[in-house]
Amino acid sequence: MNGDSIGNLVYLVVLGSAVIFWFVTNHRQSLRRNIQQGLAWLLLFVGVIAAYGMWGDIRGTVMQQARVDAASGRIDIPQSADGHYRLTLEVNGVPVGFIADTGASE
Repeated sequence: MNGDSIGNLVYLVVLGSAVIFWFVTNHRQSLRRNIQQGLAWLLLFVGVIAAYGMWGDIRGTVMQQARVDAASGRIDIPQSADGHYRLTLEVNGVPVGFIADTGASE
């Protein structure tokens, strides 16, 4: 940490302490209720940050996409909700939708 980072940290600690002091002195009568509401907002905020950080994993699970393994020449196509294997390929620069027929029946 350089001198500017330490100065910024000290500034934020002093500012945070002043805000907490103001909050406690102005909300003495309903402090328990306000702390509960503050913790609820904090939990919500942490949940949003966690969801944002894990969005790539969530999206990969919910909306699976075809994967190509160039080393083995293998293409994995996930099954869609209706049971078909759908993918979009680019033919001459134009995206075209396809359904892969496995020949299997239910």
